[in-house]
Amino acid sequence: MRGNIEDLYEGPRYERNKRRKRGNLLLNILIGIVILLIVFLGGKLLFSKVSDPVASDSIEQQDNGDAAVGIADDDESQETNSTNDEADDNNNDIDNNENNLEENGETSIIEENNGAVSNEDDNNTSETNEQTAEDSSPEPVTDLEETTASEDTNIIKTITSDSWQPVGTEQTDHIGAVYEDDSVDWVEMEKAVSYATGIAKEDYTLWFLGNDGHNKSLATISSNVDGSLIYKVYMEWVDNEGWKPTKVEQLQENEYNKKEDESSEESSEG
Repeated sequence: MRGNIEDLYEGPRYERNKRRKRGNLLLNILIGIVILLIVFLGGKLLFSKVSDPVASDSIEQQDNGDAAVGIADDDESQETNSTNDEADDNNNDIDNNENNLEENGETSIIEENNGAVSNEDDNNTSETNEQTAEDSSPEPVTDLEETTASEDTNIIKTITSDSWQPVGTEQTDHIGAVYEDDSVDWVEMEKAVSYATGIAKEDYTLWFLGNDGHNKSLATISSNVDGSLIYKVYMEWVDNEGWKPTKVEQLQENEYNKKEDESSEESSEG
């Protein structure tokens, strides 16, 4: 009976132990599964981290490459912009140089044109002055008084007239006669010679033009049309009116031409 009772008590205990062992086994299995899962997941994470640096390096290299490309692009863009700026500057310099050349050329042309216009104006002014002076010359006189000289002198006759007038002048301050062939005084004296003799300037040869006293001059000419017509013209200065003929002598011989002939003969004899 005692044995049955112990068996009775041992039966449930055994079952409980068996169940507990079975529970512990299941628990251990579950713990093992969890550990395996943890190990698996940990290993996977570990392997993914190990493999990530490669990818990371690749990504970083790619990023660095992209950055390098971006920098290179920026450098190329800057170089291109710099080149374009330099080209623009060069083009601007060329344009400025061309504009300067054109302006200089235009300025030079304008100056030349102005010079030509100025010269033309000067010529026109000179011609106008000459024309005005010619127009202002008094009309030739007809009431001439002629006096025949003696045969033993070089003078054929002497001609005077009370109607002779000054030939006019451009000079406002005449201090004294100027015997230079490019002076205004010289030109006005030649005009007085033409007025007194009636021979145009281009039709006579001027052999002498010089001083004959204070504000007085004389000239010796010969006609280019008729060489036998030789004249000595006396004139005086009238203030603000110009040179006025006072006397004309017609000569038999040209003493200045004779002197040239004598000099030529002496040179040939020598």
